[in-house]
Amino acid sequence: MPWVELFPTAAELTLKNGVVSWNTALHIAMGDPPWVELMHDAANGWVGIRSANSATGLPVIDEPEAGEFKIDSLALLQAASVPIDITVSASPPPTSEAT
Repeated sequence: MPWVELFPTAAELTLKNGVVSWNTALHIAMGDPPWVELMHDAANGWVGIRSANSATGLPVIDEPEAGEFKIDSLALLQAASVPIDITVSASPPPTSEAT
């Protein structure tokens, strides 16, 4: 059954102590993927995720009682020299649709 958003919620990605997690709104926006790819922009200090269509991505761990999704990201973040002892949250920038 496809997701139906009952109340608009802002998409949010969080990095907390080496764990990348995101809310249901972001998971729906990515197309409800079973796998994601972890992205890193070292020049800007950004971490992000994107939907992956194959098992070559990281498996998504569903935490329904917390209303969030996450990936096992600690080793990848450490390998990329991303600080893991921090907590940050962000929403993706709005996208502009061509008219």
